[in-house]
Amino acid sequence: MLERSMAQGSVDQALLVEESIKHAKEAIMLDIRDGNSWYNMGNAYLTSFFVGGAWDHTKLHHSVKAYQNAEKDKTMNLNPDLYYNWATGQLRSKRLASFVSSLSGVKLKSSHKKATISTLSVGLNKAVAVLGKVILFIRHDNVAPLYYLICDLERSYFILSVYGLHNDAIKDGDQVVLFEPYYRILDASCKDKHYQFKSIRVDFPEQILVNERVPAPHHVARASIHAHNKS
Repeated sequence: MLERSMAQGSVDQALLVEESIKHAKEAIMLDIRDGNSWYNMGNAYLTSFFVGGAWDHTKLHHSVKAYQNAEKDKTMNLNPDLYYNWATGQLRSKRLASFVSSLSGVKLKSSHKKATISTLSVGLNKAVAVLGKVILFIRHDNVAPLYYLICDLERSYFILSVYGLHNDAIKDGDQVVLFEPYYRILDASCKDKHYQFKSIRVDFPEQILVNERVPAPHHVARASIHAHNKS
């Protein structure tokens, strides 16, 4: 299964996504009724959509169509990820509008000024806070940081990387306020295609509010240092 993952700014990851689409097409040609092959194609196109900055809605359309074909295979009925991914792919503008409309009413209790991803400067942005809605938790193999796909007040997507929290601290659909965000633009090129995504990094739990609340103590991951004596 191709995990929904951030491309990490590398050519290898962009190439992996393109190769995944190619292999999925080849598998479907061998058996057009195989739901698993259609499911893999849906995942590949959905991942490609996010890797490309969430602008190419043709890939989103291909993803939804592939999931629809996968559902025709009754053996896929026991696969919960199929329906989760399909729902993600069908996120439309009206629903997204309702997702972000609630952000307008959020009042900051600090002196920070509201900002969007488009107004940030590369590096540390002091005295500002970005408001966003969590669209998707991006699964990967490492413990930290945690990655999320976020949509801000202008309906612009960006990747949020968070340190110092457990993976159950932030869920899909949550509101987040990101204080003094560190902003980066990640670039990658593959086969004459250019991939660019915007990213905000949060290093400390004190820099984030989840649903207008500070993270609960049990959601905070405290760092520890272990020393070992060599004999």
